[in-house]
Amino acid sequence: MTLTKTRVGELFVLTEAFLWSLFPVITILTFSAMGPLFSLVFARLFLHERIMAYQIAAFVPIFIGVVLLTKSRNEEGRTGTI
Repeated sequence: MTLTKTRVGELFVLTEAFLWSLFPVITILTFSAMGPLFSLVFARLFLHERIMAYQIAAFVPIFIGVVLLTKSRNEEGRTGTI
């Protein structure tokens, strides 16, 4: 089945909307689990140079993965809300 350019564009827009809708959730989970200064210090220690925005942005997926993995393992013994 061949998709028209219009249908492909609609699928891209829907995918983009879905991915951007996850941004607030991921942001809240990340900031509740660790402070933003921790990521800055981590980038500074491993990069050994002046910190630029794109360098910090490269570590964001790694931090989000670590936070989500550790948060799911610690949910059993934790009570309360995020």
